[in-house]
Amino acid sequence: KMHVGAAVRVFSLETVAAIRVAVELKELPGEALSTAAFIKLVHDWFEMVNSKKPLNTGLILTTISICDLSHVLFKHGYEFILTHRYTQDGVENVFSQVRRRAGKLPSSADCLNVIKLISVSQFISDVKRTNYCADSDITLVEHCKNLSSSVLKSGPSNSHLDHNYYFDAFSLNSYGLQTVPMQENYIELDLKSLNLIYNIGGSTVNSCIKKCCSTCQTLLLDNGDDEYSEQIKSWKSYKNFLNMGGLKEPSIAVVQLLVNCELTYKQFRGHIMHNGALDVVSKIVQEINIEFTCNSERGCTLKHDIVHHYFVVRNYTVTNFSKYTKKKKTVYGSASRK
Repeated sequence: KMHVGAAVRVFSLETVAAIRVAVELKELPGEALSTAAFIKLVHDWFEMVNSKKPLNTGLILTTISICDLSHVLFKHGYEFILTHRYTQDGVENVFSQVRRRAGKLPSSADCLNVIKLISVSQFISDVKRTNYCADSDITLVEHCKNLSSSVLKSGPSNSHLDHNYYFDAFSLNSYGLQTVPMQENYIELDLKSLNLIYNIGGSTVNSCIKKCCSTCQTLLLDNGDDEYSEQIKSWKSYKNFLNMGGLKEPSIAVVQLLVNCELTYKQFRGHIMHNGALDVVSKIVQEINIEFTCNSERGCTLKHDIVHHYFVVRNYTVTNFSKYTKKKKTVYGSASRK
């Protein structure tokens, strides 16, 4: 079975940006940039040929390719060309028959033998069930379910979750949260994590800016004049590689609040995974001394919205929250009761 959604996510700008950041941080050799260039080439090609707008680059590229190929064939003695044969339906039909007879992961020898059999027997037929999955129904987290059992043994198991876990062991009220000031480096967070936090900050701003007043909108966006803007320049590498124009830059106050959220998440991760994050969100909103003052009559709850959005995104990437992908807001509230 082909997972188009997983392939789209692998051959994406996110993967390209991640590889470039890893090379910049010396976690991958410089040769990995060639892989990033190849992935970007595949991504750009896929975007062009899947464009929905008429007469766009995808249509032009496909038409030119057919014309060039037809010219080559006519030059070598062909008298006519059936252009409908260039569609992929026939190829997918063959692939489905190969997988039907040789299994989901056939070897090269299996493919060769089955293709010989198909060519001789001529029993190609349509398959009722589709070979594709919807792009929105699969994530890289769900792909981990197909890993080998040896890898899964090292990860958490949903079946062992108990929603009373840590609930009676301690009360969150007995722990006071201290506001961590803004600084260039943190002992608990490496530069890779800080890049991801900054990128989530842009997503948070994009989500919250639609629901707040004009005064709060200025508090969300980076104006470039803050004294910390130059210090955290190294945090922006992933976002800069990913940005093709139009991505929002979070303000220093938003970034500082998200850093405090991540440090709190690391401290209470076990409690959050088993009991949900609502009580932790409330505690951060009450005790972390980073304020977003709203002067409008509507009274925007900007601080709560930022923290809430961060934990929704943060928990969505954890195994315990990946089972019900279409109900992530419900799962966020109480993970263990699903």
